[in-house]
Amino acid sequence: MKKGIFWCKDFSTDTPKLIVIAVDCDEYGKVLCPVEFSAKSGENFNHQAEWQKLGKSITGRNPYNYYPRGRVETKNKKATVFLNADINREQIISLIKREFELLDEQKLLSLTVKSDGSKHYRYII
Repeated sequence: MKKGIFWCKDFSTDTPKLIVIAVDCDEYGKVLCPVEFSAKSGENFNHQAEWQKLGKSITGRNPYNYYPRGRVETKNKKATVFLNADINREQIISLIKREFELLDEQKLLSLTVKSDGSKHYRYII
């Protein structure tokens, strides 16, 4: 199981791709390896800060808000996916579940997907 952030490239095609910054955690959100989080909360990653660390071959020299994005948080055996409403589609949710290893029903009591149309998740494509 993982928690972290993601961007979705090629989301309007049949083969969307995720750019993922994640860390292994248990079902309670406890990190299983040393990591330095960039979010103000100290418990996850910040999109803008992490984007700047990625290579140009990944970012295409685009700003951090070029693609629609989201985050996965895990607490008390519950995972929550926050994401831009444009990528709240079954195919992309399935991809997020695989990438963040959220398929184990023994460990996870629930998975909630929350579309966020706020300025925080807006993108410029």
